[in-house]
Amino acid sequence: MLRANSLPAVRPWYGRPEISQMRHSLITLTTLLAVCSTGCTSDLQAPSNYLFSDDSADTDGSNLEVVCGDIPRGAVGADFAHTITAGDGNLTYAFADAPAAPAGLSIDSSTGEITGVPEEAGMEVTFGIVVTDDMEGSGEATCTVEISPQLSVDLSDLAVGTGCLTDEDLQSLVVPGTGDGSPITCDAPGGSGNGRMPEGHAVGLDSCEIEGSLTADRFGTWVVMMRGTQSGAEVWVPFCITEDDESGSYDVTVAHSGEDDNTFAPLIGTFGTAPFSVASVGDPHFTVEDPASCGTNSCSYGFNYSISGSKFNLLDTDNLVTGDGLLEDDMMVNIGMEHDIVALEGDEIDEDFLNRPWTLSVGLDYCISEVNADCTGDAIQDNAGARFEFSVLMFPDSL
Repeated sequence: MLRANSLPAVRPWYGRPEISQMRHSLITLTTLLAVCSTGCTSDLQAPSNYLFSDDSADTDGSNLEVVCGDIPRGAVGADFAHTITAGDGNLTYAFADAPAAPAGLSIDSSTGEITGVPEEAGMEVTFGIVVTDDMEGSGEATCTVEISPQLSVDLSDLAVGTGCLTDEDLQSLVVPGTGDGSPITCDAPGGSGNGRMPEGHAVGLDSCEIEGSLTADRFGTWVVMMRGTQSGAEVWVPFCITEDDESGSYDVTVAHSGEDDNTFAPLIGTFGTAPFSVASVGDPHFTVEDPASCGTNSCSYGFNYSISGSKFNLLDTDNLVTGDGLLEDDMMVNIGMEHDIVALEGDEIDEDFLNRPWTLSVGLDYCISEVNADCTGDAIQDNAGARFEFSVLMFPDSL
């Protein structure tokens, strides 16, 4: 409101020229009094005590500062999470139409957290962010994220070589530049297609190595599928655990893959989307020798076997071991037993196993005696002279 002392003094009019100027001043003040009924302050004198309201402060489109932050590297097939910030208040976050958001990612409109699983790789993928508040303020930013190819391991050398890692760690096979760079943790879940861990061994969660020592009363080679996990993405690497101390009196020899003595190496095969098979008559072929257990005129044998779950069509496991019979030396003297494994065939592989290796483990307990009853039924387990582990390892034919 205009204060009284802010008005100029008014003198009587005697017809002097300055009267017209005085009238002009009064008219101006009257106008100020009319328009200043709600926007004035008493701290200043007119006309400076008139205040103009400014309603455009939150509508200029640039009052919110959108911060991309230190965006971590993403990878195809890996879980991704990062939060965009734009200050306090009731904010709404959204991806801009251009540059478009990376495929597979979405943004929480309330928190600004970007989550999802990237679907396409790119060294520098840009995308736009738009943030608005409840006062019609807004802000925009263009952010950049690196999305690497999906975490993968190079198994090509294993598929044409020994088939397994032994003393190395899973991470030694990770293809450089794949994955999001976060730590890889490992385990061996076992079960169908993943083999079985021998007693006394375990997988180091962070080391991604096989740790421990064999405590089972068996010899041979176990194949264990180790799983490496990084941000939800998985890779699988076969590990071989071999115990070459026979710990028994029988001499077990396995011929396969063109080698007469391939006892401690797994049988390696490949598979695709079409029906496949691995074994054949005589490959692999098992011989179990112990002349001392056979009598001069008689020799009996018996064996038990157990298998781990696999992707072979092993609905009738009775046909897995076949061609068994007495083993003779060059002089036609019985010295033990022999057999084959042939029922190793399959059809279409389910999607989870289509692009990764898998395995089958066969445990065999052998009994040889001149007394038939010693190697019959439950007596086989009690009188077994050799407990042997044999593995079959399958790789996708795309390697």
